[in-house]
Amino acid sequence: RLYGTGVYVNKIRPNGPAELEGTLVPCMRIYKVCQMLTIEQLNHLNT
Repeated sequence: RLYGTGVYVNKIRPNGPAELEGTLVPCMRIYKVCQMLTIEQLNHLNT
């Protein structure tokens, strides 16, 4: 079960970059992409 809103990893493509790198796993919540905060994180900082 996932808690809260946000962007989550649904699945990892077999033999793709994420699987080969090994850090991302299904159900992991995404907070930043390329060192940029997600909209959800920006909204949280502004409240």
